[in-house]
Amino acid sequence: MHDLAPKIDPEFSDEAVAQPAAIIERIAELSKVLPASIIKRILRDVHYELTSAWKYFMALGKEKQVLVLVDGFTTLPLSLARNNAFVIVHGMLPDEIELFQDLAVKRGITNYSCIQDMTDLATKFDLIVSAATQPADSILYLKKAEINRLLHPHTEFWIIASNQLSLGYAKQAIRRVWKKSRGKSTKKQRNNTHGIRFQFGYTRPILTQQALAFLQDMDCTPFEKIGLAPTIIDARTVNKLKQGSNGQVTSSSAPAFQRLMVEDVVIGASAKQPQQNYLDRFLEQLHEIHTGKGRIERYFISPGGKVLLFLKYHQSADAPRAIIKLPLNANAEKKVKKNHDFLEHFANSTELGDNRRQFFPKPFVARQFEGQPFYAEDWLHGKSGDVVKMKKPEYEHFTHQVFAFWLGIQQTFAKRYFFDPATFDVHVTAPLKRIFAFYRAEETHLKACSRLTEYLRERFANREFTLSMIHGDFSSKNIILDEKTYTLQGVIDWDMAQRMAFPVLDAFHYFVRAQIGVGSRSIIAQLVHALEKRNQDTLFASILQMYQDSFELEMEDCHAFVMMYWICRIQGHLDTLKYMDKSFVKRNFFEPLKIFEGLIK
Repeated sequence: MHDLAPKIDPEFSDEAVAQPAAIIERIAELSKVLPASIIKRILRDVHYELTSAWKYFMALGKEKQVLVLVDGFTTLPLSLARNNAFVIVHGMLPDEIELFQDLAVKRGITNYSCIQDMTDLATKFDLIVSAATQPADSILYLKKAEINRLLHPHTEFWIIASNQLSLGYAKQAIRRVWKKSRGKSTKKQRNNTHGIRFQFGYTRPILTQQALAFLQDMDCTPFEKIGLAPTIIDARTVNKLKQGSNGQVTSSSAPAFQRLMVEDVVIGASAKQPQQNYLDRFLEQLHEIHTGKGRIERYFISPGGKVLLFLKYHQSADAPRAIIKLPLNANAEKKVKKNHDFLEHFANSTELGDNRRQFFPKPFVARQFEGQPFYAEDWLHGKSGDVVKMKKPEYEHFTHQVFAFWLGIQQTFAKRYFFDPATFDVHVTAPLKRIFAFYRAEETHLKACSRLTEYLRERFANREFTLSMIHGDFSSKNIILDEKTYTLQGVIDWDMAQRMAFPVLDAFHYFVRAQIGVGSRSIIAQLVHALEKRNQDTLFASILQMYQDSFELEMEDCHAFVMMYWICRIQGHLDTLKYMDKSFVKRNFFEPLKIFEGLIK
């Protein structure tokens, strides 16, 4: 059966992947003078805004006035502006303010102001957030009278501090002693070479002891202590740390494992009874929408820029559970919405039937609460394949079980396409052009693009292929299984899925992911090697044979499919600033190009 050429996915259109020139130019200049590690952190903060992932514990509100004290660039104030009436930012240098303003324009945020002098401030703030560490900017070093004029009886302080009882802090102390013993300077470096400092770069936050002493002096009682593990810039989990018997949070009251693993904490305090925080208000609203009153089992931060709330509705092991996804910005929301749309597609699909629909989370909410988008879906029972240890025979049996299921799903949605010029352009020419534009490719690389296009044209043009849905990140971490019986329970995380692509790409990714960390080869190098040696890996060979039989693949085209796998993976990054990360570009652009050039010859 022939089918019309599919349209380009709007997510991968030229408009969708365009980045504002002002931000590009500023970060490009910074990359010339700042260490690659700091540039990487700035890029992550700009794109994902993970430094604000703890904010839902605050009493956010569309009527709230917020003061944020910093001494470097961070997206934290922008993120807070989404949930509050107005945010005033103090402590940024002129160049930092310009970068901040460029990003605000890109994000469509206007309810903020950057100041460098608080003398004339007359606002009584509802929330005061302090991330600053330097005496000139930190709230800890302001005079009490100067602070008091900014407060009303219910003002909340939120202070980002460093946990001196953590393993990370101990490692830093040992490193300083070692440097001193070798005659090296232990003075903290501040990345202000280009007039821009990153808030969470070299200098760690103030100590929890200092923060607690300040709050005591202000006659404020700590009511919340939030642990960010491992750090605020790399946080994966957010934990409410245990309070002491007197009701106050102290640096020694948290359980031992929390004290060791949590390097950064955020302390909330006020002079009066704290107001209801955003998270509690949100859960009350959610309980009205969804059956029952759930409790949060885990507050997890996804590297992709979203907060995941794992909710359980009863105490029993098989009680209903749900995952609530709170995207931190529009970039993350696009991914979360895509996942939700695919789950709705499965839920409404008449082709799947009830037996197969149960292997996909059921979506039940996609709304906003006080301007914050949120998406909710069932939390499948079982464990991620990444955390379940299996012996080789069990792993091979499970892998066959997984692909027997997944091939059936792909066959259900499969269509035959004739690769005429229009279809070839949609699947090959246009994506390649966007990828090379994304990497700001030079003339020599554009020639490589032409060679790749011609090679793929020779392989695909004027031939029929079966295309189908692909997961895009089909690997053990997104496959849920019963940890006792090793039986498949479901497949999650559909934010990289595509409705029409070469089905075998999911098999490639499954086995490449299983080999990550084995040797020093890049992902593409590992895949090419695995295909060349597939006869020595009976499991890989048997799965490939299943795809050959199901979709009439010819293994003479395997190198062309590797190139399509590369195109598929890179398209997931086209709306990011990762092309400014030199190590990412080397690993995902230059090295694969070199491999492809060798394959073409």
